[in-house]
This record gives sequence, structure tokens and C-alpha cells, in this order.
Amino acid sequence: MDLFATIPQNGDIRVKDWPLMQSVIPTVLIIVAYIFFIIFGRKWMKNKNAFELRDFMLVYNIVQVILCTYITYEATYVWIKERYSFTCQPIDFSKSETAMKACKACWWFYIMKLVDLTDTILFVLRKKDEQITFLHVYHHITMTFCGWSGSKYVGGGQ
Repeated sequence: MDLFATIPQNGDIRVKDWPLMQSVIPTVLIIVAYIFFIIFGRKWMKNKNAFELRDFMLVYNIVQVILCTYITYEATYVWIKERYSFTCQPIDFSKSETAMKACKACWWFYIMKLVDLTDTILFVLRKKDEQITFLHVYHHITMTFCGWSGSKYVGGGQ
């Protein structure tokens, strides 16, 4: 059995038609573009003035708060209604309202990780290079892949 052939087929069927869930390839391409932007964006900004992005950052932060609030609300609803265990929760693969809320919360978490990549883009455009560390970039990349794999394979469980 070829592991790389069976893993994509074993994804959660409830999310197979959701945006970005058919394949990991779009996520990989987004991450590659993210890395290229960090590398080439810093070079491009080298002899330019930093962008003033206060208005954009205000809107961006409001969107982040709204997404976090929504995800927290949905996750709390599921945890309370289903008495989810924080130590180990089997995945509910049904299409019940609660199971789908858990799936949607996981998917929105993944989308939020994609939106979070904007942090680094803002650092590049504002010439805050000291904040773009290996750990910062590694964190954003791994969290994006964790968000995708969690949504694809274990939405709503542990």
C-alpha cells in the first residue's frame, strides 16, 4: 500500500468539497508564495521607504478579532453541548449539527492561519525585518499545514 496514495483518499468526506480541502497543493503553493515574498519582498523594500499601513492594519486586526470570536464561539458551543473531552475526543464523522459545527470551526481555524500569513507581509512592507525570524516563519508555515491537515482529516476530534 502506497502511503502517499492512500492518505489523500482517507480525508474526511464532509469537507472534500470545501474550498482548499480537495488537495494540499493549493496550501503548498500559498506557502511557497509566502516564502518567495519574504525573500524577494525584503530585497525589493531594501531601497524603498516603509509603507504606512495603519488603516489596513486596523481593518486586518478587526477581521482577526471577528474570526477568533467566531471560532471560539463555535468551539465552545460544541464543547458544552457534546461535553467534549480536552484529553481525547473521538472524531464524530456524522453530519449532525454539532459535528458540522466542529468541522466548520476547524476549517475556519485553517483559514485564519492563511490570513495570519499577512502578519509577515506587513512586517516586510513596513521594513520590520527584525521581527521576521526563522521561528516566526517556521511557526506560520507549520501552523498553516497543521490547520489544513486538522481540517482535512480530524475536524472536530483529537
